[in-house]
This record gives sequence, C-alpha cells and structure tokens, in this order.
Amino acid sequence: MDEQTIEGERRLVERLIRKKVLINSGEEIKAPKPGWFRIVFSSVNSSTLEKAFQRITEAISETK
Repeated sequence: MDEQTIEGERRLVERLIRKKVLINSGEEIKAPKPGWFRIVFSSVNSSTLEKAFQRITEAISETK
C-alpha cells in the first residue's frame, strides 16, 4: 500500500482487481486498522496459486 489508510487500502484493492485477483480487504473484514487482507485458497492447484501470488506481488510493486 502506498499509505496505511482506508484510501490506500482501496487503491491496492483496485490494482489487485485489475490483475484479476479477488481478495478481501481489511475494510471488508472489519480489521482493526488499514492494511490487513484475507486470502482464501482452499481449492486451487499449485500453479494457479503461484500465478495468484505473482499477480499480488506485481500489484504491490506498482506502489513503489
């Protein structure tokens, strides 16, 4: 995230959506402060999971 605020969290979620990653933000899960996310990967194969984490890494790197 570019900043530890709800707005920063929302911007990161938008970047993740553009990368085709669905993730629950801290705002959605009522986290105590911005920057928390929930990732659920209960029924995917390892190659799909690797691709997802690569996309997450790319989205995070766009803030630097």
